[in-house]
Parts: sequence; C-alpha cells; structure tokens
Amino acid sequence: IKSNFEYNGPVSATARFPIAISLWILAGCFLTWGLWPTGQVVQTLTIEPDRVQVVPLTAPILLHLTTPRFARLGDSYTAYLRFVTPETWANKTPPVLARARILVDDDTEVIPHVAVSQPLVNKGDLSFYWRLFARKAGRSQGRLWVHLEVLSQAAETPDREQALAAMPLTIEAHSLLGLSGPT
Repeated sequence: IKSNFEYNGPVSATARFPIAISLWILAGCFLTWGLWPTGQVVQTLTIEPDRVQVVPLTAPILLHLTTPRFARLGDSYTAYLRFVTPETWANKTPPVLARARILVDDDTEVIPHVAVSQPLVNKGDLSFYWRLFARKAGRSQGRLWVHLEVLSQAAETPDREQALAAMPLTIEAHSLLGLSGPT
C-alpha cells in the first residue's frame, strides 16, 4: 500500500514561528517574575529614655526593622533589626542584654525560631537577622518582640527584664500561576 502522506515533523513549518514567539514571551514573563526585586519596608521606632525602667538611660534607643515588601512563595528572605543606641553600656553594672524574637503565623517559617540575645557593650549598633520562608501564598501576620534583660551578678540568669517593643510584621507571599520557587 502506497501513501501520498509526507511526514514533515510534529509541527508544520507555518506554526513553528508563532509557537516559538509564544514560548519566548512566556519565558520572559517567568524570568521577570523571578528577577524582579522585592523591595524593602523599613519601620523605625524610637524608645525614649523615660520608658525604660530596668536601667537608667540618657538618650533614646532606635529600632530599625527591615523586611521584604513581598515574598515569592518558596524563596527565603531576610528580616533585619538594627538596635541603635548612643548610650555607653560598658560602665553599667550589672550587664545588660538586648533580646529579640519574631513570632509569626504558621504560614511562615522563621529561622532562628527562638529569641536571639546580644550584650550591650558600647554605643553603636546591634544587628539581628532572621530568615523567613513563606509556606503558602497569602498574608502572614506577626510581631517582633524586643526586650532588655539585666543579668544578676551571681548567675547568668535575668534579674530584671522589660519589653521594649512589639513591632507589627506582615509578610505578603505571592505565587505565579500557583507555582512556588525552590523549597
């Protein structure tokens, strides 16, 4: 049996060009989505000296919280706290610690998930970092808690503690066509 049908491949030559252009446009959209900068949100809080009762202060404490404007589902992001104080802490006895912790909904994983402490030694900046992972698309609410702890002279346990701030934190996670990034 002889056939007059000639095989020219899976796609005809006239359809190849529009398909190729469509795939290039789709690839460009995915590339733009993946490389578009998320931007940052910076919240600043000033804590006046008269609001701190555990240690005497002469100057205010500044807290600068930097978070991403939005997050891509599956990607990791950094939350960053700058604890700025013009106070000299080296002369204060007993030692003072700054402690910070981020608590958010179950939709976002935070590493480290426990409170992080740093000693207040000299005037300047303390830096606290957290990695955030959005588990599903949507808005995740939380708070950054900042405390001052005065250590007792005899042991390394807090003698006095004061909550300085509870800064609101919102993470807006987005997905593209229901797809997530690397997990």
